[in-house]
Amino acid sequence: MKTYYVGKVKDEAEFRRRIAPGPKAVFFASPARETAVIEEYPWGGDYQPRAYGLCFEAPDAFLVYLAAEEDHVRCEVTEDNGPVCTDSCLEFFFQPASASEDAGYFNFEWNPEGVLHLAYGKGRHGRFHMKDRTGKDFLIEKQKRDQIRTDGWWYVAFRIPFSLIRRHVPDFDPEGPILGKGNFYKCGDQTEHPHWGCYAPVGTKQPDYHRPEYFAELISAGQPESGDQ
Repeated sequence: MKTYYVGKVKDEAEFRRRIAPGPKAVFFASPARETAVIEEYPWGGDYQPRAYGLCFEAPDAFLVYLAAEEDHVRCEVTEDNGPVCTDSCLEFFFQPASASEDAGYFNFEWNPEGVLHLAYGKGRHGRFHMKDRTGKDFLIEKQKRDQIRTDGWWYVAFRIPFSLIRRHVPDFDPEGPILGKGNFYKCGDQTEHPHWGCYAPVGTKQPDYHRPEYFAELISAGQPESGDQ
């Protein structure tokens, strides 16, 4: 099982400072063990865009940053909980640590306009779609459309409140060393060059992100660095 280390920040302002240099600079500046490079493309294809994810633990939420380098993006879905995976899409699936066998996982799926598909459940089927929540409830910031054309990168930064997690997984403990399991994904089902990438490899014959048995272990990296105090 692959292991990803979740960094710590003292607040959202510190998180914003860390991502302020932009996705390319952040990619090269971030510690390797805290950078989930999406470089596994187990289902082939010549188009394999550079993409990565970062996850930080703040006092009341996880703060997540997803970024991809793409010259041409598809962004057609405009309604939250729509099929954003058909657009240029970045995703983070998270299964909180729990003693309960009934605990499921969240799937946060974003397109470049900050449109969110969010659900919770134990597998692909029978998921609870959070239709009362929109991307604006979680989004911290995103790359502006004109900057995507200029920089060749797009990104989304968002929060996952612990209160939301505990609503579905009451015994989740963000203070524990093992925070859960998860995976970071890059896809685009109906883009000019369809592609399906992941951080932790998925051992299925066809693209399938709803496979928690292949999730990476998410471990706390410890306290914020001394320079961030």
